[in-house]
Amino acid sequence: MRKRNKGFTLAELLIVVAIIGVLVAISIPIFSRQLEKSRDAVSVENIRSDELCARI
Repeated sequence: MRKRNKGFTLAELLIVVAIIGVLVAISIPIFSRQLEKSRDAVSVENIRSDELCARI
């Protein structure tokens, strides 16, 4: 009887790495846009707060 080795083949590992690479390539631009939008929202709120303080 042959002893069966447990583990992953090189092809399986390469496929997983490729899938992870594609997911990262898709998610980075989306994350960057969301980060920019949140910074813009904070800036708008800071301006509104400053305007309110100036009126008082």
